[in-house]
Amino acid sequence: LLRLIACLSLCVSLNSIGALSGRDLDGNLATFEAYYDDAQDITWLADANYSGTSGYASDGLMNWDDANTWAANLTLNGHSAWRLPATLQPDSSCHFQGNDISSGFGCVGSEMGSLFYETLENTPGLSGSSIVIGPFNNVQIGSEVTYRYWSDMESSVNITRAWHFSFWDGRQGDTKKFRLRHAWAVHDGDIGTSPVPLPAGIYLFLSGLVGLGLMRGRNA
Repeated sequence: LLRLIACLSLCVSLNSIGALSGRDLDGNLATFEAYYDDAQDITWLADANYSGTSGYASDGLMNWDDANTWAANLTLNGHSAWRLPATLQPDSSCHFQGNDISSGFGCVGSEMGSLFYETLENTPGLSGSSIVIGPFNNVQIGSEVTYRYWSDMESSVNITRAWHFSFWDGRQGDTKKFRLRHAWAVHDGDIGTSPVPLPAGIYLFLSGLVGLGLMRGRNA
């Protein structure tokens, strides 16, 4: 009985986590390959280092041009038109502002910043293993060498540089395009298959099971 309750409760919790809802891309509802972000109306790959785990790039690290090419050519079970996350410039939410350039911490105008700060509720000052990564896997937070993710936007003041975001500490910045960074693919809108929602009555059913379990325990 307790195992059944735990299983049903897990199904409820995995279907939706905050603004993120699991999406199936391969026809197997046992796992989610993507998560729809209803706050931004985009779909994130569940694997934040898919270019590495799929064997496309060594450790998933690529320069900016290669990262954009990888995302644009990515097709998963018929789903194409992926891209790198967008960065807003200028962005008044960033703690550093200068010459129409917005960087540093707290940048919620970018898609990665919104995910990091607003959806996953991380705060400036956290870093490394203290970072909340939610339902995603292979998020690069382990070291300063591998923690940055490319955005799809080049610098407006120097076209040899492009913007990136750090999931190590939530910092936004720009760097030279030839540097090696990770890439996290996103898709506009809601794609994939949404698991069939559990009916509202399931919660009453779970409550009843808990009550029966307690009664059995007292009568034992």
